[in-house]
Amino acid sequence: MLDAVEGLGEFLEVELDVEDEKDLKSSRDQLFKFLSQFGLSETDSIRTSYLEMVLEKRN
Repeated sequence: MLDAVEGLGEFLEVELDVEDEKDLKSSRDQLFKFLSQFGLSETDSIRTSYLEMVLEKRN
């Protein structure tokens, strides 16, 4: 999903459903491999909520 958050900017939000936790690492690896095609890497990943970012920016 593409999100535009007023005061913060634009974000690409991705979610991955994993049925079994043992598959989590390989699923994350596949996700970041996919995202690398768009010039994004795991270091570009933000796990902070938009609300937390807005509140942090206010302070």
